[in-house]
Amino acid sequence: MDLPVVADVHVGPSTPQAGALPNLLVGGGNRALLRFGMNVLPVGMNPAQVVKATLVFHVNRVVTAGQLQVAQLNGPFEEMTVSSGNAPPAFGFAFPVTPVQGPNLVDVTPIVQQWIAVPAAAYGFELSAASGSSASVMVDSKENTATSYGAEIRLVLSGPVGATGATGAQGLAGAAGAPGATGPTGPTGGTDPQILTAVCNLLSASTVTANVPCPAKTIFITNNLFNGNMGGLAGADALCQGEAAAAGLSGQYKAWLSTAQSSAAQRLGHWPGPYQLPNGTLVANNWADLTDGALSFPIQMAANGFNVGTPQTVWTGTDAPGASTGSDCGGWSVGTNAASGTVGLYIFNNRPGWTNQSSLVCNTSQRLYCVQQ
Repeated sequence: MDLPVVADVHVGPSTPQAGALPNLLVGGGNRALLRFGMNVLPVGMNPAQVVKATLVFHVNRVVTAGQLQVAQLNGPFEEMTVSSGNAPPAFGFAFPVTPVQGPNLVDVTPIVQQWIAVPAAAYGFELSAASGSSASVMVDSKENTATSYGAEIRLVLSGPVGATGATGAQGLAGAAGAPGATGPTGPTGGTDPQILTAVCNLLSASTVTANVPCPAKTIFITNNLFNGNMGGLAGADALCQGEAAAAGLSGQYKAWLSTAQSSAAQRLGHWPGPYQLPNGTLVANNWADLTDGALSFPIQMAANGFNVGTPQTVWTGTDAPGASTGSDCGGWSVGTNAASGTVGLYIFNNRPGWTNQSSLVCNTSQRLYCVQQ
C-alpha cells in the first residue's frame, strides 16, 4: 500500500508561491513541504501493523552535491497559499539522506506509526539541506507531467491471519535423522508459573545464563509529562507505578532512570526473558538485548495501550548499557533551568539515541520509560 502525496511545494526567501510548479527546489535557502493522503488507510488501523514505511522522492537534478535531511512538520500547510513567511517549522529528529539522481528512499517507519496513532499530527515532511550543507537539488513534484514521479510513502503492512486451509494428505515418512545434542536440564516443575517466575527472578539477580522460558515483562512510556523535579528516583518510580495501576497493569514498575549514585543497571532487575509493550509487541529479548544499543521496536506505547504523540523526548540520565550519564537534574530533584538532564528520543529503536540523545534543561516537561520488575 502507498500513501500518495496530496500537497507538495517549495518555499524560500525568493519564492512567493510555488505550489503549481513541476519541480521542488531543495537547498540554497529553499525547502520542500510534502503532505500525504492518510485516508487510504483502513479505518481503525493499528500502528503496529506498519512493518516498514519508506518515503520515496525523485531527484531529477543534483545541482550541488551535499547532505539533505527529512524531518516531520509541526503544523499544517496549504499548497497554494503557503509561503516562507507562514510555512510550518520542522521538529524532532532529522533523517539524513545523501541525494542521488533518481529515486531516493528514507525509512520513516516510527513517524508514520505515530501518525496512524495520532492522525491529527500527520502534517507531513520537510525536505531541506542539512545544517552547514551547500546541497541543492531539484525534486519532481506531483505536477511534473514529464516524469509523474511525485513523492509517496510505501508501506509494508502485516495483515490479519488468514483462515486455516484444508489439511493435505500425509506424506511419506522420512528417514530418521541423527540424534541431536542433549540440551540443558530445565528446572523441576518449570511448567508451574510460580516456580518458573521464581527461577527467572533468581537468574535476573545473577550472572548465570540458562535456557529457561521466562515470562515477558512489560515496558511502557508515560502518558504524563514531568519536569526534572520528580522527588528523586523513588518519586519517579512512584509515577511509573501510578500509571501502571491506573491502566490495570499488575506487578512492580520502576523508571528507566539513573543518578550519579545509582544507575538504571544497578536499580533494575536484569530480566532473562523478553521485554514487551502492553500490546505484546517485542522490544527486547532480554536484559542483554535491552542494553545493547538497539531495540526491536520503539518504546512508544503508554500503559493504557495507546501510542503517545509529542513530545518525543524522555528523561533518562542513562546511556545504552544502563550506566549513569552524570546529567540527572540534581538527582531528579531540580526543576529549574539551572540544571540539565539526559534525554532519549522514543522514536529511535535502532540506535542508542532511544536513551541517550542529548540534554535538556530541567524546567522542561518530558516523559519517562517504565520497566516491570
